[in-house]
Amino acid sequence: MKSEVVEVIEQFTEVPGDPAQALDLASLELVQLAEALEERFAFVVDARDLNEKNFGSVAQIEAYVARKRRG
Repeated sequence: MKSEVVEVIEQFTEVPGDPAQALDLASLELVQLAEALEERFAFVVDARDLNEKNFGSVAQIEAYVARKRRG
């Protein structure tokens, strides 16, 4: 079963088989993805969080969402 995070990511880019593989997101797609994650998981993505460390791969995005949901 796909994670909810992967379902959101798939709306904006192809999801690689390896969750650690870098995603190919244009800057506009990154902003749209962040907005979709905010809506889906009810948290706010700070502009300074929009970086490779948090949004570089599926694994990094899943970890970021988990941190934000824990508060």
